[in-house]
Amino acid sequence: MDSTHSPYLLGDHNFTLPMDVELHIPVECLKLVQSVRMETAIGTNERALKDKTARGQLVKPYKLREAYWELVRHENLQKFEAKWFAPHQVVQKLLLGTYRLQDLSGSELAALVHGNQLIHANIRTGDGLQEL
Repeated sequence: MDSTHSPYLLGDHNFTLPMDVELHIPVECLKLVQSVRMETAIGTNERALKDKTARGQLVKPYKLREAYWELVRHENLQKFEAKWFAPHQVVQKLLLGTYRLQDLSGSELAALVHGNQLIHANIRTGDGLQEL
């Protein structure tokens, strides 16, 4: 195989040119490609901003506070299992709608929990939970 040519497959009608051949592309073609790329980038950014504002109107931010008790949704639900775990207390609110939680014994969960997996439990204190 000659080192100046790219691989060629049988039935390939697009013959490759040797590497030492100079291509002369008209400047007008390059300008057209650049302008089309620019228009595409602008259109993509405009659609992204439009989608962002639409999502912002539909999505409600989570308003959970520290020391509140929340039920945690069971994500890998099997037959006859409860949909919600026992109440956990919010210890810390973190970025991107995530929360650090602790259980009744005071031990923190190893993983952060996103706000869409929590629902408010109408319990004011741990003693109220013991009464249940």
